[in-house]
Amino acid sequence: MNNETLDKNLLSLSKKNIWVDPEKSIIDDTVSESGKYTSVRISRSGHIIPCYTDGMSSNSIYDPVKEAQQIIGSLKPDSFIFFAGIGGGFHIREFLRTRPNSYCAVSESSLFSFRSLIELIDLSDIFQDPRVSIFPDCTSVHIQKQIPLSYLPALHGDFALYSSRTWQDRNKCELAILETHIKSALYAISSDYSVQAHFGKIWFRNALINLEMAAESECTIPCEDTKKIAIVAAAGPSLEDVIPELKTYRSDFTIFSTDTAFSTLLSSGLIPDYFISIDAQAVSVSHAFKGFTPEMNVIVDICGNPDIALQARKYGSNLIFVAGGHPFAAYASLNGRIPRINTSSGTVTVAALDVAYALGYSNVRLAGADFAYTNGKPYARGTYLEDIYSRNTNRYAPMEHLYSTLMFRTPVHKHARASKITYSTAILDSYSTACREYLNCNKWTPGVLRPFPLNSFLRQYMIELRETMALDYFDKRGFATLLPFFAWYRGMASRSGIQWNMSKAFQLALELIARYTKIS
Repeated sequence: MNNETLDKNLLSLSKKNIWVDPEKSIIDDTVSESGKYTSVRISRSGHIIPCYTDGMSSNSIYDPVKEAQQIIGSLKPDSFIFFAGIGGGFHIREFLRTRPNSYCAVSESSLFSFRSLIELIDLSDIFQDPRVSIFPDCTSVHIQKQIPLSYLPALHGDFALYSSRTWQDRNKCELAILETHIKSALYAISSDYSVQAHFGKIWFRNALINLEMAAESECTIPCEDTKKIAIVAAAGPSLEDVIPELKTYRSDFTIFSTDTAFSTLLSSGLIPDYFISIDAQAVSVSHAFKGFTPEMNVIVDICGNPDIALQARKYGSNLIFVAGGHPFAAYASLNGRIPRINTSSGTVTVAALDVAYALGYSNVRLAGADFAYTNGKPYARGTYLEDIYSRNTNRYAPMEHLYSTLMFRTPVHKHARASKITYSTAILDSYSTACREYLNCNKWTPGVLRPFPLNSFLRQYMIELRETMALDYFDKRGFATLLPFFAWYRGMASRSGIQWNMSKAFQLALELIARYTKIS
């Protein structure tokens, strides 16, 4: 049967990424009887309204446009809205009309319901809008992974779920499933966003300073004897147990030290071959206070603390800048002068593991990767914390008290064995999972990396930012590099009582580039 409405809707949908389970098809010729929309009626204001299987209209039979205005007026401004239940789409059109800078998602109770709806009414104008993400089936588990690709809190503000009472009454189970999916997605988003809001400006500033250093010198990707055993040293308490073996058979190992384990290794008379740091915080330079050697390879994330890189230059170490998961770092690595590194877990242990595999080692072992406060002890002896705490300890706050404060600053769960208790936290558990599930995919080619072409890179980058600012080319890759910076700016603006303004955020980013690189 020829259906012009369906064809028009499908043509609009074909131009977008539609989140549908792989085994299902939105253009299947057969529609299940469980489709929720079966007819239409005309409102008193002359608008076409789809009706559910029981004959109930999905929108006001008097004036659905006026109803839509009341709905959108009740929703919080500057928010991303997930519309569960499309119906005649009047409220969605009103949202898009009155909030030109806002984004939304639309969904139906099932794929069959969505299919039956697009056979009845023309929604192509909604589907074509680039601000609309489409999730035909709200019960699909894929929503948990796809929402973070559509909803960017740094740009879109708060998240809200809206569904009409009529739709809710007919889809109670589906709505409950959707709320569960959204809760899981927002939990993952909020964890990442809170980090971005805290570090967004620091990452951007660090990257500019580090790129300037990368432009001033060459570095070498070593050609290693990959038949040796690669030891990735973390700072967990169990590192102390393997140090005697590392010292006895030192020539058999290539040691990749995380920044936190570096002081412990040095205190034991072990100089690692590699030092890896991905931390952006100023305190991270404390790991490098004891100094490097010219024979060492110091690996620093582009968004990491530049003071560590300065220490490496001071001691003549082979300084290698790497690009982790930050979009600006990834963007800078496109010309091949900066190797990629896996920092997605947030723990330097996995990053060091990735370096070992990227250099071609196949026999890689972990040392000190407890990801727990083993037997009530947070770290191995000799870390930078030991120096800091020893200087701050007194009769009323002994070192044990300071370590206990560190361990119990967030909720813990314990595992008792014999007479000792090991504590862990949600974040440590996530690190442990990331380490177990790590898959090596980066491969570095040995040789000399030429200086980074900073001037040409930044000039092209700034052109992209200005074009984005002037013409709203949000699909340009350069725009995505500022998302963490936008998260920081939005949080700063909120704390200061300033209204979020993307143009001002762009302008501040350009000013920072000029400040730290003298390029404008």
